[in-house]
Amino acid sequence: MKITAVRVLRLSSTMRTEGPFWEARLVRPIDICPETRAYRACERAAEYKALGYLAQKWFFRHGPMSGHDGMRKNVELVRTLRETLGDDYDIMLDCWQSFDPIYAVELAAYASVHDLMVIPHGHSTSAGLHFSRAQPPLLTPIQEYLVKWSAINQHFLANPVTPLGGEFALPTLPGLGMDLDPAKIEAQAEVYSGGP
Repeated sequence: MKITAVRVLRLSSTMRTEGPFWEARLVRPIDICPETRAYRACERAAEYKALGYLAQKWFFRHGPMSGHDGMRKNVELVRTLRETLGDDYDIMLDCWQSFDPIYAVELAAYASVHDLMVIPHGHSTSAGLHFSRAQPPLLTPIQEYLVKWSAINQHFLANPVTPLGGEFALPTLPGLGMDLDPAKIEAQAEVYSGGP
């Protein structure tokens, strides 16, 4: 903080000297070895684990347009990361805006066979909530809610959803809850003012 010449983190009475971080890793085309068509993710994952990261987030590159071969590559990425990082290391995989509902359900089926959790991304809270509640509780035990972005992303919806006391109510309306509110489309309003 320039006014006091003190680092902002020093202004807190609960300052920690260390803290865990995710390492977010996008699997780029260069990470794919064309000769074997296998990911070189193991090298990069091991490198970041050795640097002290306690968990890693990777992004699936393949979605419905990649067909069964793409699904195989997504499953191969998960297998490679798990084998490289071990069972006691947290990994998170993000669909990176590339899945449709059918593909997401198919991948969730793969995850359920291996006792893995699936946590729907918070950008489509209502649709994710419907997906979560349609799955076994052990597969989708929690729902991501992005405090700032969920409010913004749901602004034009007729029935936005928000958690109360850390819980979401079960959806009661038909569909995925993504119906638009024409009145909100025509009106001008500040969606987020920087609250908590």
